[in-house]
Amino acid sequence: RTSLTSILIKKWQKSLWVQCGRTKFLVFRSKDEFIEWNDRIDISEKKRDQLVRFKVDFEKEMCKSNVRGFKLTNIKPKIYSKGGPLMHQFKLERWMDLGPSIAAAFASQNPKEVHRLHSVLHGCLQLCPWRGLKSIKDLLIDNKKKKSPFS
Repeated sequence: RTSLTSILIKKWQKSLWVQCGRTKFLVFRSKDEFIEWNDRIDISEKKRDQLVRFKVDFEKEMCKSNVRGFKLTNIKPKIYSKGGPLMHQFKLERWMDLGPSIAAAFASQNPKEVHRLHSVLHGCLQLCPWRGLKSIKDLLIDNKKKKSPFS
């Protein structure tokens, strides 16, 4: 699930993921769309961007002032509908100054696929500044330095 709509309605969609460079991660609707994105030089940048379902460059995102970083949840097994298959799933959370939000959710019936993707995303985050998640120490109030109006 890589869009707000698919996250909210909990609809899983097959997709193809690719790591580009050290910290850039892309998700495509199909292998054909990835091949078109990768191989065709005659399409516009707008059309090329439309072929990508989800993308994040973790290192670039970490440079934004309001982005604290990213965190992967643990892989968990879950059945999403009565009589449905057992899915192994995890989420990619984007942490902002105001708290976390779900950037994407990933699942598969094949646990090896999920573990491979989790490992790749973890590797991308490890290559980022602060290993993908800044400390929150600068957001905490230091009570020792703050004088009480009652003292």
